[in-house]
Amino acid sequence: EINVNQGGTGNIQHNYFNFPQSEKFTHDQSFYNNLGDREIDRDGNFVGREADLAKLHELLQKQAGQSGDLPRLLIVGMAGVGKSELARQYGKLHLNDFAGGVGIFNGLQFGEELRDFIQLRFSEDRDLRYARNLELQVAEGWQKWQEFCGAERLALIVIDDVTNYQTQVAPYLPKISGDRCPFRFVLTSRSQLHGNLAVHEIQELKTEAAVQVLTKWAEPNQQTVLDHPELVRSLCDRLGGLPLALTLVGNWLKITEDDLPKAIAKLEQEGLASEVLQPIAEAPEHIDVGKNIKQGLQAVMTVSWQQLSPDAQQLGRVLSLFEPINLPWELVESVVRSYPQQSAAPIVRKSWWQRFWDSLGQLVRGLLPFLEKPAERTPPAFVPIRNLTRAEIDLRTKTLIQGVEEGKTYRLHRLIHEFFALQWDGYNRDGWQDAWLRGLSDRANEIPAFADWERVTAWQPLRPHFASAQKFVEDRLKSATNPALVSVYKLQKNNLIGGSFRLNQAPIFEATYRQAISTHDRAKAALARGESAAAQSYFGEAVKGYQRAIEQARVALPENSMILAGYLYQIACLFSELGNYSAGIPPADEAVKIAEINATPLTLSGYLNELGSLYSLQGKYREAEPYIEQSLKINKRELGLNHLNVATSLNNLAEIYRLQGKYSDAEPHFVSSLSIRVSHLVTDPLDVAQSFNNLGLNYALQGNLIEAESNLARSLLIGESQLGKDHPQTATSLNNLAELYLAQDKFDEAKPLYLRSLEIRERQLGKDHPDVAISLNNLALLYKSQGKYSEAVPLYLRAIQIFEKALGSEHPNTITVRQNYESMRENMN
Repeated sequence: EINVNQGGTGNIQHNYFNFPQSEKFTHDQSFYNNLGDREIDRDGNFVGREADLAKLHELLQKQAGQSGDLPRLLIVGMAGVGKSELARQYGKLHLNDFAGGVGIFNGLQFGEELRDFIQLRFSEDRDLRYARNLELQVAEGWQKWQEFCGAERLALIVIDDVTNYQTQVAPYLPKISGDRCPFRFVLTSRSQLHGNLAVHEIQELKTEAAVQVLTKWAEPNQQTVLDHPELVRSLCDRLGGLPLALTLVGNWLKITEDDLPKAIAKLEQEGLASEVLQPIAEAPEHIDVGKNIKQGLQAVMTVSWQQLSPDAQQLGRVLSLFEPINLPWELVESVVRSYPQQSAAPIVRKSWWQRFWDSLGQLVRGLLPFLEKPAERTPPAFVPIRNLTRAEIDLRTKTLIQGVEEGKTYRLHRLIHEFFALQWDGYNRDGWQDAWLRGLSDRANEIPAFADWERVTAWQPLRPHFASAQKFVEDRLKSATNPALVSVYKLQKNNLIGGSFRLNQAPIFEATYRQAISTHDRAKAALARGESAAAQSYFGEAVKGYQRAIEQARVALPENSMILAGYLYQIACLFSELGNYSAGIPPADEAVKIAEINATPLTLSGYLNELGSLYSLQGKYREAEPYIEQSLKINKRELGLNHLNVATSLNNLAEIYRLQGKYSDAEPHFVSSLSIRVSHLVTDPLDVAQSFNNLGLNYALQGNLIEAESNLARSLLIGESQLGKDHPQTATSLNNLAELYLAQDKFDEAKPLYLRSLEIRERQLGKDHPDVAISLNNLALLYKSQGKYSEAVPLYLRAIQIFEKALGSEHPNTITVRQNYESMRENMN
């Protein structure tokens, strides 16, 4: 049988932390690290960061392999995302690998803390403070630490919460003597720092890990979390998977012993100011609340906010007007353009006498500040963003926004979004809301009525923002009384509705297609359960669904669209799966024609393979051969000679040769395919089983029965162990081994294999599948060979009926079974 799948590469798990334990250093390692001084979590609370830990190690190792510079790695991320704890956990995990010591220091006091760390551990016989300044003290300390490390020990230095690399870190870095640098540096910061640093940006936790963290911190009041699984998942999403927020809420649940619904109600009522998101001021000594959590979430975010330029702060406020989801930057640009570029207030020209008195007043206030308390500065009503590019860079480098597609789409964490929304007081929110509404309305109006699929797909992220603006303008219309304003709002509302509608048309056929895929999956699941009638019903619905999606796509998509080609290819595969090979050829052929114009080489190869396979299954081997050969040529060129896809193409071409009786041409291709697949045995043993099966059949047809039996038996063994004893591929292996026994007149060995194969196929594929007809024909041949004609007749008749219905009366399989039946009737007479 031709394998229409392109093969898989599988996923190989790498163990990044499989280091041997050191036996060389017997000193008390706890003395040479200060990780415990900054402990936040308890055992089991640090979850969901396995990939980050692996990436840290990979990047630090790579940095260490580059000669001529200190290995330095920056962990960057938004406030509260867990940068400090990740760095500390990395040190804990690799403590045995850093036998030279592990020190963790605050960025603001890096020099002082480093000097004191070294003084205590590596310079007990020399007072480092004797040197005239801190830089010299630290430099001498580095020499002492390097001497301790010697030729074998490594040391890890973690510098936490760095805000300015050039002033806080660079002056105190070591100047290494000799060729070997024993030091590895990990820095954490909320900002992208300037320096020769490898960078790893960490994100918030996924929902499952967030649930674990919240549950752990809520101990011993854990039951309230366990009692509300849906609520806790919703809460974790509400907190955006931010570790600091999860820890604070967990602590609140633990200390207050209140239930989860009450915590959620407080969050909804009070937002970031809620006591649920504040550190616990006083807690019983026996209850662990994370001794390094000194600030609430809002206070932590305020630190980042205060470091922003005025333009960046205003941009943050503007971003809070949008939905807290992926944000196309073109919308932000449109809104900023819509905001007036100068104040609407008239310019008042003063006389020279008024200007003189103004200047005199300023001079007096400057010279005698103690005589007059300066008035509170009132922010101007007109607050533009003068330089959008610099403001965006400022927010991005402070990790307050994250790039999804650089320069095109950004993501704003929902808690940052909530924080930005609290900063509007006195900064012209009404004026910016007008600009926001105007900018989105204008952009919605620009959506063309008949855009192609590719453009409409790219614009889909605009829709939720249009919907938000539409709701906003509808609320304004309810209270507007000025006829001119009412007219403007109605126009903006219509623009937003129209743009959303035009964007909503294209996904209709995509929804139809995905529904068809879902129905297709249900069909396969029903078949696997042995529910043949239900499976056939689902298969019929899936075919109709794919056909509707194709019809809709032809109307909406441009000519030669690869989206349409994908739909055509999918329905062709379904027809192949159903055994309706003739119906699959037209869509597969059209998919190939489109792919030849627009597809990547490997996509074209897959489509060629499917078309060739369908022709082969139709018995049209000459038509199939050039498509399979072209697919093989592309795969060799694009993937190399030892790739699994090349093995699949070699196998399929060999099958074409075998089916045409070209056994000597088929054999080297089967052998080459098997060789490649054996080299990838761990990746996909089922491909190996298929190769043994096909090579065994070829040997049988060449009369080499010993090699044939060996290969077929190995194929069956692998298939049963990997797929189970009731899989259709197992049925194929059983059938083929039975055929070999039948050729040797080993009827007793052949019969149970044929019966098992037939039973599996009827249950798994349905009673009208062409493979069932093959099993019926082969079992009939066995009975005929034994002279049991009365048992063979109904099997032949049923096989003929299935083949005629599925493949047509002129298909080679139909003709072969009919000839077998007629031959037996002659013997009966």
